This record gives sequence, structure tokens and C-alpha cells, in this order.
Amino acid sequence: MSETQEREQARFRDELRALKQRLFEMERAVRDRATVEDDIPEGDFDVLACRVGTERVAILLGEVKEVLPVAEMLPLPESPVFLSGIMDLGGSSIPVLDVRARFTRTRRELELSDLVVVCRASPRDVGLVVQEVFDLERVPRERLAPPIDEIPHATYCLLYTS
Repeated sequence: MSETQEREQARFRDELRALKQRLFEMERAVRDRATVEDDIPEGDFDVLACRVGTERVAILLGEVKEVLPVAEMLPLPESPVFLSGIMDLGGSSIPVLDVRARFTRTRRELELSDLVVVCRASPRDVGLVVQEVFDLERVPRERLAPPIDEIPHATYCLLYTS
């Protein structure tokens, strides 16, 4: 097999791998979509109200550990667009997700005004980048919705109306 044929075959394998991953993600989204709204129990919720891009989001207060200014992070090569990097927090490394990039699926540069909401997650804490923190609020379930139809499994942020 020539070098050109080997490169073309490798490119096809990479494309096939990417298509299989996308199919897996779409199947998971369809499966999760049926259950995510049912996962939000009835009642009122204490939330940290934040802004992500132009959206108003709620992070369940019971999951929030602290809010910090955006800090230097260790970037991870070939990571998804929404993974800003790893941040050192008191000797522990936590992954930091850019929620806005997760919603839009486009990488963006963090701004000095961005904030990191550190949340409890299993198996380790995670940082969520938001553009603004408004207040602590008590929100009824009727005002909550999953963030975006295409990523219903991103339940760390719920959209809500004020």
C-alpha cells in the first residue's frame, strides 16, 4: 500500500471514529431527553442565579461549594471545546467547564470578569465558568427547564425565567 493510500485510509478511520462518537452522543441525548425533566423533582429549589452568555441559569445551591474569580488553568491538549482546563484548588486539581462554550459548542477565551462556581460532583468537584452571579433565590420547579434540547444531560445548569 502506498503512503498516500495509508494516509487516506487513516483519515477514513478517523472520520468513522468521529461519526461513531457523534452517533453515540446523539443516541445518549435522545435517551436522556426522555428522563431529564422527570429528574427535576417537584417543589421549590434554592439556587444560585447566574448568567451564562445571554441565558439566565440556576445552579442548585446544595451543589455549590464556592464562587471564585477566574484563575490560571492548565490547558489540556485535544480536550472538548467546553473544557477550559484544570485548576489547582487548595492542592486539588479540578476540571473547569465553560458552560457557555458547552451550550454553543464553540471554544472561547475566558475573560477576567468570568467567575468559576465550584460544585460538588462525583467523583470530584468541578468548576463551572459563568459570566455573572446574581443572587441566591428560591425557584419553583415550574420555572426550571433543562438547558438546551441537544444537551439535556448537562443538568448542572437549569434555565429558568425570572
